[in-house]
Amino acid sequence: MVALWVIVMAVGLIGMIICSKKQKSNPAMQPVAIVLFLVVLAGAVMLLKEMDVFGGGSSSILNSEMRFAESRGVKAAKFAAPLAGGKKVLFITDKAFEQGELGKRVVASIKENCGGNLVTDFIPVPKEMENNGVPVEEFMKAKDMDALLAKHTDAAVVISNIGLPQDARRMKYFKTAADKRAKLILMNTGFSANFDFAKAVKKGDIAAIIVTAPGAKYDIKAPKDYAKAFDIRYALVTKDNVDKYKDQLPR
Repeated sequence: MVALWVIVMAVGLIGMIICSKKQKSNPAMQPVAIVLFLVVLAGAVMLLKEMDVFGGGSSSILNSEMRFAESRGVKAAKFAAPLAGGKKVLFITDKAFEQGELGKRVVASIKENCGGNLVTDFIPVPKEMENNGVPVEEFMKAKDMDALLAKHTDAAVVISNIGLPQDARRMKYFKTAADKRAKLILMNTGFSANFDFAKAVKKGDIAAIIVTAPGAKYDIKAPKDYAKAFDIRYALVTKDNVDKYKDQLPR
């Protein structure tokens, strides 16, 4: 139906253009142009209605996108739960994210499903960057991430919503024995450069990474089932399937 209303609008618009050109020589075209304008307007309203722009609650486009975002949190949390074993789970994000409605819903979805005591923390933002809108991913360094992890040595699992720092290879975390560090789950890869994520997953340095799925769909609403919503757009890369999704991972 979306295509139908697009066609209706296009036909009406073309007709309006033709009528506007002929109005000077044929005044009778003016009422026709008005009718065609109403056709275009009606088509636009129906298109927006079809896209649920006027919808509310779970049917709205905004809420649908939030459900897709929540599905990532649910997936990461459910993967983390058996690894955490009821112990502390650290969620790393930026402060602004958690303060927004989307962030609150994602954090809530993780807290509900991680099976442990969820704690959130942030990479400190330098004063000169507090109000310039630069995302934390652009300026955080390995030392910043290491300092944050050092504050939470009792965490069994770390879920990062800001990926890894650009110089991730320098992180002390990757030089620490596996039994002396938390399990690491990434909800994205961040801005890290020259880091072989596939290799890190195979070695067990990273327990899992959420990536965009090949053939991800963006023209449908998120179903109520979080697992189904996740599968429409994302994939969880683990040691068991890393070769399948290696092309989705930066190097």
